[in-house]
Parts: sequence; C-alpha cells; structure tokens
Amino acid sequence: MTDQTPESPERNADRLAILQLCAEYAQGIDARDVESLERLFTEDAVLAIHPRSVSEPPLSEARERRRVLRGMKVLDRYRATHHSVGLPTIHFDGDEARVECPCRAHHLYERDGTDRVYVMVIRYYDRCVRREGRWLFAERRLVVLWEEDRALAVEGRLLPRR
Repeated sequence: MTDQTPESPERNADRLAILQLCAEYAQGIDARDVESLERLFTEDAVLAIHPRSVSEPPLSEARERRRVLRGMKVLDRYRATHHSVGLPTIHFDGDEARVECPCRAHHLYERDGTDRVYVMVIRYYDRCVRREGRWLFAERRLVVLWEEDRALAVEGRLLPRR
C-alpha cells in the first residue's frame, strides 16, 4: 500500500525546483551556455558517465565544477544537440535529494558529407543539495541505456555547418 499523505507546500516547492533544475540543465547543454550551467552545480560537484549501470566503473568522471564544465566541451563537436528530459523520481532526505531522471539526447553531426543523428537514451542518477535556498547538482551520474547512430532523413533546412 502506498502512502497517501499529502506533501507539504514547502516539499512541493522543492520538487518543482528540482524539476526546474533538470530542465535548465538540458536547456543549458543544448545552448552551450556555460554561465547558466555553472549556476546549477556545487563547487565540489561530480559528473560521471557509466556504460550500463552506476555499479560499473565510469567511462569518464570529472570532479569539481570547473572540470565538470570543461568536460562538457566535448559536445562542441556536434552541430546541435537536443536533450529531452522526462519526469524524474525524487526522494528527499532533509536538504538532500536523490533524483532519477530519464533523458533522450539527440546529437546532430556530419560524417562523410552525410548529416547524421546520434541518439542516446540515458538516465541521470543525481544527488542534489539545497545550498543557500537553491537546489544544485552535487553529483550527476549518467548511465547510457542504449544508443542509435543513423543518417538523418529530414526534408527542409538543416542547421548550418560550424
């Protein structure tokens, strides 16, 4: 049986703030807006990419906000990206929250004169903390569930080449 106790207005506000945090991350990544992304992480943040499970060793890991942001430069090789985040599950423990957030990330690029799209279905496993009244990512672990790489079949105008 599930707990039917309603959450407090404050906890609902926390939930909305974390939803906004996840959305702002996706928007900042797609815009390559480092200043916006910087405001989303703690100074001692960790960002790691795992192959199939957080129990497996990470393929890459950055510690400290400046290194996390520097690591995001790898996305500059794509003409465009689009991260669509799903609804996360959030479990609170005071001023910390464990968040599991699904995402589908599209990466547009060119190979051998052909426009292609690389799609990753991923899940973020986050530890968020409230600092000075704001929720931030303290730890973000990305797990790649599956990938697809294919020629892009789109009629109409594509984004210009970089």
